[in-house]
Amino acid sequence: MDIYLYDTLSKKEKLLEDRDIKMYVCGLTPYDDAHIGHARNFVVFDMLKRLLLYDGRKVFHMQNVTDVEDKIIKRANERGEDAIKLADHYQRLATELLDRLNVLRADVYPKVSEHIPEIIHMVKVLEEKGYAYETETGVYYSVSKFADYGKLSGQSLDEIREGYRIEPDPTKRDSADFALWKKDCSGPCWDSPWGKGRPGWHIECSAMSLKYAPEGLTIHGGARDLIFPHHENEIAQSEAYMGRKPFAKIWVHSGLLTIEGKKMSKSLGNFITLKDALAKWKPMVLRLFFLSAHYSKPLDINEEAIKAAEEAYNKLSSTYKLLLSLDGSGGTRVNELEEERIAFLSALAHNLNLPEALAHLHKAASLVNKHGSSLDKWSVEIAKLLFKEFQFIFGVKLEGLSSSGKEKALLDVIKHVRDELRKAKLYELSDDIRDELNKAGYVVMDGKGGTEIRPK
Repeated sequence: MDIYLYDTLSKKEKLLEDRDIKMYVCGLTPYDDAHIGHARNFVVFDMLKRLLLYDGRKVFHMQNVTDVEDKIIKRANERGEDAIKLADHYQRLATELLDRLNVLRADVYPKVSEHIPEIIHMVKVLEEKGYAYETETGVYYSVSKFADYGKLSGQSLDEIREGYRIEPDPTKRDSADFALWKKDCSGPCWDSPWGKGRPGWHIECSAMSLKYAPEGLTIHGGARDLIFPHHENEIAQSEAYMGRKPFAKIWVHSGLLTIEGKKMSKSLGNFITLKDALAKWKPMVLRLFFLSAHYSKPLDINEEAIKAAEEAYNKLSSTYKLLLSLDGSGGTRVNELEEERIAFLSALAHNLNLPEALAHLHKAASLVNKHGSSLDKWSVEIAKLLFKEFQFIFGVKLEGLSSSGKEKALLDVIKHVRDELRKAKLYELSDDIRDELNKAGYVVMDGKGGTEIRPK
């Protein structure tokens, strides 16, 4: 299928032509428990990956682990712990929690601490090309040397100097210049041509991604708050290093998660860890909630929104159970099911229009519920295919009949008993069975063909 994605750099939707995809998604700086904002971002890019795989494309997925960084070092020093071990602990916890959200693991998780030679090499090349300079505090990238600096965020250098908080350092030539190498051994540090120190924040993603994709990336992804300065700086240093070749063909950014309209903040007491969220809400309900709005838009989490996601999940699971119980022995062909399936996939192919895709899925579910056992085999198979596609691409596992078929067999027995009771005009007993089934979450209907039982 033709898949279009909005490219933050060109400010327009672009056709994703590549069949062999190199996708890099900015990962965690693991100095504390992962929060639900992180989870939304990783779920979004997991879904994009799943769509590409569904389309038969080859995807090599890279996701960095920033295990050398100021926040990690500060936390480790406060606790008297090893900074890299601290980061590894929180990264492992986060990965296990994301497993519960059915997030496919990346092909590689490159760590800063394991790619120091690649980082040093890149800094040396930038220095040799005149894009970087050394001071007594470190090695800095000279943003004025890169003519297109600001092209991702759409700002001029003057606007950047005026509008953003920039790393202070009196040794820098320009206040907007950023550190490639820091002469700092307050935490982990390594030997380098400039003395002992450690990498700056931005250089890691460029050095590690180009190690695995030396010709550049197909897709570079991350949360919207990384556009500036992180991704802007990645472009500047990578394209200078590569001889002005494009670093990534398409830049994709996910929207931020807010809590009741406010940005998550520990100081406001509205910070929700992923661990706490999964203890409170079902993983698949939470995942469906993350994918209920357009991926690039802000998403607000509150009890009402989660409840709506839970209701939607339950309705879809109910329809899926019904589908699995149908054998297609009816005579009704519903062509609209195929139309909704095509529209579902088309919405996803056009910049992951999640709300529109879900609307078509729910329309198809309504058709299945309306026609039930009267559907013919073709209609049942089309509907089943749509629900399988939804579960794979969205990564949302629905609750269906058990693989053993015990539930279906039991319902068939109950159906037969009710039909026999009604033939014998033992309506009171028949109604008692109906009432118990209603309590158990089933709808019971009596028609010319006998008892029909379906999940609510």
